[in-house]
Amino acid sequence: EDAGEWVALESEVDPGSAVIEALVEHLTTFAILAPGATSSPPAEATFTTTNLSISPAEVNPGSEVTISALITNQGQVEGSQDVTLKINGTIAETQNVTLGPDAFTIVTFEVIENEAGTYSVDLNGFTGDFTVKEAVSNPPPPSTTPPPSTPSSGINWPVLAPILSAVFLAIFIPIRLKRRRESFDW
Repeated sequence: EDAGEWVALESEVDPGSAVIEALVEHLTTFAILAPGATSSPPAEATFTTTNLSISPAEVNPGSEVTISALITNQGQVEGSQDVTLKINGTIAETQNVTLGPDAFTIVTFEVIENEAGTYSVDLNGFTGDFTVKEAVSNPPPPSTTPPPSTPSSGINWPVLAPILSAVFLAIFIPIRLKRRRESFDW
């Protein structure tokens, strides 16, 4: 890094075990170059797509499905890439992502389908699917019957009981203590 260019190191190559050994004095970026290669490898952005998520996997017609994936720039420079979502082979949406070196982001798409069926998803080559269920033709009407009521005495005992106990103790304890003091003749 200090030299600003690739520096060749003395190395031993064992083609049988696919091992290359070289003595280094510090940690830095290393690369294996073909014999005679003297120029630096081109610096470029290298994007990967991983962790495709489709949620929920089954919905009612007209409900939203969230499709997301992790996009990472594993390259050494900033770059941009189009992230394309295809539904059943047709481009549904495209987002352009710009990332610095070794940076990542989560790209999210929201999809709504109204027809029942299974929909194939392709997000930059990662595939999955989700299902839209058949619409329910006649849903049962909501119940209008009120829940059964319990008879009430009009007194809220869980609230009233602690209050009555506190009042009783506030009156009884001072009277009891006064009588005790009067009964002792010091």
